[in-house]
Amino acid sequence: MKTSILVLITTCMSLMANAQQDTTYQKWEISLTAGISQPFGNYASTSGNGAGFAQLGFASNARVNYEFKPKWSAWVNYNVSTSAVNKTKVSNQSVAVMQAQIANYSQTATIQNATVVASRWVVQDVTAGVGYHHQIIDKLSATYYLGAGVAVVRNPSIINTMYINDLVFETRAKSTNNAALAVNGGVKLAYKVQERTSLFVGAEFYDVFARGVFEYTTVGAQKYITEQVSYKQAIQMLNINFGIATHF
Repeated sequence: MKTSILVLITTCMSLMANAQQDTTYQKWEISLTAGISQPFGNYASTSGNGAGFAQLGFASNARVNYEFKPKWSAWVNYNVSTSAVNKTKVSNQSVAVMQAQIANYSQTATIQNATVVASRWVVQDVTAGVGYHHQIIDKLSATYYLGAGVAVVRNPSIINTMYINDLVFETRAKSTNNAALAVNGGVKLAYKVQERTSLFVGAEFYDVFARGVFEYTTVGAQKYITEQVSYKQAIQMLNINFGIATHF
C-alpha cells in the first residue's frame, strides 16, 4: 500500500512538474506586425545627388524567435517597407534645374507646366540576429534586437514631364530590383494578454546600403536617348510597429 501511494505521489509530482514547465517556459515565439515607416537622412532628403525624396510610409514584418538560453534568443525576420515619393519636391527641383539650363539659350523660353508620376520605394529584407529579453514586471517585458541580412530594393519609376513653349520635354527613370546589405536593431514592449499570446509595440531602425543600375530615358528636343545609370542610395528608416505574438 505504501509503495502504491509513493508511486502515485511520484507520478503526480512528475506530471505537475511537466505541466509547469509547459506553461512557464516557452522557447518559441512567432509574431506579426504592421505600422509606419519613417525615412531619415538622404533617403528622406529632397535636394542633392543622394536625395531619395521618400515620405512617411508603411511597414510590416513576420519574426520567428527561439530562446536558446534564459533571456537570450536567436531570430529570423522578414520585413517589407514602402515609401511614396515626394512628387512635388521632385517636380520643383527638376523645374529649377531646367529653368537654369534654358536661360543660357533663350530669354523667352518658359516652363508652362510640369507633372511628375512616380511609384513607391519598396524595401524587402530578411535579417537574422540575437535578442535579449528583460522582464519588467509580471506580464510586461522588453526585448532588444540586433541583426543583419540581405535586402531587395526596388527604386521608384519616375516620369517627369515639362511643357516648354508648347514643346514637351520628358525624363523617365525605370524601376529595378537590386540586392543590398541591411542592418537592423530595435526594441519591443510586450504585454501578455494570455498564457501564450502577447500584444506589443516595437521600434526598429534599418540601415540599407542600396546600389544598382536603372534605365533612364530622355525625350525632347528632337531626340530620344536611353542610357544605363548607376545609383547609390543610403536608406535609413525607423519602423514603428504594432503586433501580436504567440508563444509555444
